[in-house]
Amino acid sequence: IEHDLFYLQANTYFNYIGVKSYPFNTGLVLSGKIGSARMVNQTNIGVSASETGFGIGGSIGYDFAKRPRGISLEPGIAWNYLSDMEFSDISVSMSQLHIYVKLLLK
Repeated sequence: IEHDLFYLQANTYFNYIGVKSYPFNTGLVLSGKIGSARMVNQTNIGVSASETGFGIGGSIGYDFAKRPRGISLEPGIAWNYLSDMEFSDISVSMSQLHIYVKLLLK
């Protein structure tokens, strides 16, 4: 049996610089970031990459070990908005929402 399968894998890349803040000495962590965004699409036909676009993002988390040195966990939620990733005939923009847990070695 022969099957003609088509697949599409879309990967986004966000290269950024950011700022992280511990505002109230409670373990709350806020961060913001800005940078360049790019999308790469891979299919069984080939690979195509977008032109470089623009991205912004932020996150809110909680650092369970509030001391400045040691090991800690930081669960949180992060949001990214990536825009103007241009392919030959379309422009792609998207929002991403991530739930995360980071192991921190401070």
